[in-house]
Amino acid sequence: MSVNNCHHNCSLKRNVTELRRPERPVMALLMLVIALGTLFGAAAYAPAPVFVAAVAFIGGWLVLFAARERIARARNR
Repeated sequence: MSVNNCHHNCSLKRNVTELRRPERPVMALLMLVIALGTLFGAAAYAPAPVFVAAVAFIGGWLVLFAARERIARARNR
């Protein structure tokens, strides 16, 4: 008879941790909705050229980030 019950306790902790993981995407989606609401609210008061320039800047930044991530993944393979 074994006194060590680590196997049972460790698997229980792992299952509890796996149940908590879906909270992160929900929190990220909530933050995204709040950020978009703030951005669209501010865009209503900004002149159109300023808004278009901001959209172009953010879009360019996202394209560069995606390219950098793709290159990094290709190097790690």
